[in-house]
Amino acid sequence: MQRIAIGSILARSLSLLGKNVFAFGAVSAVTQLPVLGLLLHTQAQAVDASAPGGVAHWKTLIDLFVPLVLGAVTCSAVANTAVSQLEARRGVPRTGIGDSLRAAGRRLGRVVGVALAYGALITVGFLACVVPGLILSCGYAVAAPVVAVEGIGVRASMRRSMELTDGARWDIFALMVISGVLMMVLFVAFGLMAARGFGPIAVGAGNYATAVVVWLASVLGTLFYVSIQVTAYHDLRQLRDGATRDEVARVFD
Repeated sequence: MQRIAIGSILARSLSLLGKNVFAFGAVSAVTQLPVLGLLLHTQAQAVDASAPGGVAHWKTLIDLFVPLVLGAVTCSAVANTAVSQLEARRGVPRTGIGDSLRAAGRRLGRVVGVALAYGALITVGFLACVVPGLILSCGYAVAAPVVAVEGIGVRASMRRSMELTDGARWDIFALMVISGVLMMVLFVAFGLMAARGFGPIAVGAGNYATAVVVWLASVLGTLFYVSIQVTAYHDLRQLRDGATRDEVARVFD
């Protein structure tokens, strides 16, 4: 199997994001609202240090799985529009964001199922040993766009992602590292902005304002990662079976 072009994927992901920054940004902002709620709740009521350890454990699980689920929902909401634009050179009609959202609504249960399965498997993999966790995260990297675009079940989507990434997992790993570094830079930049801008504000108000800034970074970071994820899925599918938008259009039936 041919290797995917990492530089091309990054460039086209940024182009895709630039062309749809308002539509995709609005979708990401809505899907990431629960993250804002968690951040504000954390600022308003930190976990009591004297509380049983189970409370902190549950909070850790929530902090882990909520972003995974919401990221998958964001990916599902924009995937079909993104894929149709990536296929534009073939003269295929574009899919509007409204059609993409409706398709995502019909697949919501499966999208959430894929995100939970992904999170559980990756967690077990990293607990067992770091390497299995990395292998699984690369193998299942495009499971969310698979279920969103192809409309298949949870187990089938996980298997399909493994098939698509076979032979290209080092490239997927490189993409994950690059996107992770860029997202880290984004969060650090927003964090510094919050520290400089809200430092003089009263502690309570400043904490809430900082939470909003962190949430904005989460919205942009999720959108950036989703753009890379969908573009990688598109290229992997082209390499694997040469799929065209005519086949993908079945998701709207």
